Amino acid sequence: MDSLIREEQVELAVTCAVSILGIRRGLTPIQQSRFNTPWVKAPDSQEEQFHQDLVWVYKVLPPNDKFNPDLAFKGVYKELRLKALDDFWSNYDPEHKTEKRKHIPLTKYQSHSKGLRPSRPTRTKRSNHA
Repeated sequence: MDSLIREEQVELAVTCAVSILGIRRGLTPIQQSRFNTPWVKAPDSQEEQFHQDLVWVYKVLPPNDKFNPDLAFKGVYKELRLKALDDFWSNYDPEHKTEKRKHIPLTKYQSHSKGLRPSRPTRTKRSNHA
């Protein structure tokens, strides 16, 4: 019982904090809701949620794609979402914190053009006293 109450307290605290930050920035409750729901309309079904994920999170579908109830009935969006997740996890390399087949991330001070630019000449300090 205590853990359930704790979870609800955390959720309520986060909701209150987000609302207060929105009010401080001058956003109305409707604007805050739209900000937290980028597709402006909350999904009515799990398939519609999968479609929105494919558009906004996984970017498998184009941003202007419309939800198709016929495709949802066939389970197309769920299959596409599962395929996108499977593709990500099959390429994921936790050691590099990126996908295996892409590129190896640069170290902190490494640049793409290392060695391509000529080195800058060092300036010597001139004295104004003659």
